[in-house]
Amino acid sequence: MSEYYKPIFVDITAAEDGMQVKKVLSSQLGISRRLLTKIKVTPRGIEVNGERQHVNYVVQKGDVIAVRMLEEDSDYIQPERMDIDILYEDDTILVLNKQAGVVVHPTTGHHTGTLGNGVVYYWQQKGEHYRYRPAHRLDQYTSGVFVIAKNPYAHQNIAKQMEEGTVNKQYIAFVHGNVETSHGTVNAPIGRDDEDTHLRVVREDGYDARTHYEVQTRYEGATLVRCWLETGRTHQIRVHMKHLGHPLIGDAMYAPSNVYAFSRQALHAETLSFQHPTLKERCEFTAPWPEDLHQLQHILSDKKDGTNTNKLNGSHKRKE
Repeated sequence: MSEYYKPIFVDITAAEDGMQVKKVLSSQLGISRRLLTKIKVTPRGIEVNGERQHVNYVVQKGDVIAVRMLEEDSDYIQPERMDIDILYEDDTILVLNKQAGVVVHPTTGHHTGTLGNGVVYYWQQKGEHYRYRPAHRLDQYTSGVFVIAKNPYAHQNIAKQMEEGTVNKQYIAFVHGNVETSHGTVNAPIGRDDEDTHLRVVREDGYDARTHYEVQTRYEGATLVRCWLETGRTHQIRVHMKHLGHPLIGDAMYAPSNVYAFSRQALHAETLSFQHPTLKERCEFTAPWPEDLHQLQHILSDKKDGTNTNKLNGSHKRKE
């Protein structure tokens, strides 16, 4: 296998003339001190015009810095053949349309059958070596856009964008009841429930959380809403919509009933946009709705038109 990932190049312009390498990498790439410490002790980690240089080296206009990171493996994850829906892939990121019911990362109790197992198998079959680095979180029973970073820099870069709030995440959700306000913002802190730590609740001493929503379609007894996350708390949309009095259809943790017999929370991460870590261009990825949500929409539309239906056809059962 190749020893290094594809290098990242930085062309020195007049604006960087006379700057130290570490200053250039910080300003142009946003490389953290922790990652820079790792790169500077890597053979060929930092080169200027093809020659190995220290981070204190002073560059001039016309110079080219090459940053290299050693390849890594995901030896701690067991490869497992799995159907994965790839929306986009390059040397830096892998973007998937995650299926509902799939755990993102191997954990205690979920050593196999996770997205990580499937992705590592996929890379292994291509003869590629990457460490499995999910760039964000997605609940087990939430479907939609999911991004995996292929190297430490990409992971750090996207995480920083998440922290700065420049990543745009849009979800669609089917909720119980008629959401009367056409659009609004839920600004309510979220923390753990005192009695069940797996649950999250709105509480004054919780973490800052803001969810924007807009009604897309109203049905009889249900509403389709689009949500934008300004923060990324665990179960945020599910908790905030319940706080509004409109829990998600099929949400076994937060909904009082499941009158539509839907097998999971009706939540889909439809769109995700951010600045590509190396291309430095804004990119947007959209995940098509899974069949179960189309089916639910059809049922709700029929009910809206007066057709008698309140059960999902099909045998997709949620494993509790």
